[in-house]
Amino acid sequence: MSVFSDIDRAADNPETVALIESEKNRLGPRPDDIDLGLAYATELGLHIKLLYGTAESGKEDVVFYLIGSRLHTMRVAMELWRNVDKIPRSVFQRAMGRLFGYSEEDIADFIGSEVSETCPCTACGRNEIEAAATARRNHYHA
Repeated sequence: MSVFSDIDRAADNPETVALIESEKNRLGPRPDDIDLGLAYATELGLHIKLLYGTAESGKEDVVFYLIGSRLHTMRVAMELWRNVDKIPRSVFQRAMGRLFGYSEEDIADFIGSEVSETCPCTACGRNEIEAAATARRNHYHA
């Protein structure tokens, strides 16, 4: 899906949100997609919240833009995001998949995929192995 189709889906269905990862979308063939997407969301009267997380590349403290038409739905997504390391990965992925507007079948297919298990990004529920290693490093260096 493109940035614009994700935004359209969030505009059409108040139970869904769109998420734009600044690093991922700036690396595409159109580096202005983020600016155009945010302008488009604003024109549609959607809410935009900044989140920070880990990108697909593993880079930390990357900006993500959460976009939606209903504040309650956005708060649910933000609460999941903030607690990603406290929620079982598959539970997080299922909840976020629903918020992104995916069908139960598509969510189940994703949860059974290699990407689901190995992607380090926050939107995929982070990589549990990496999160555990980081926690161990932080514990020993404290």
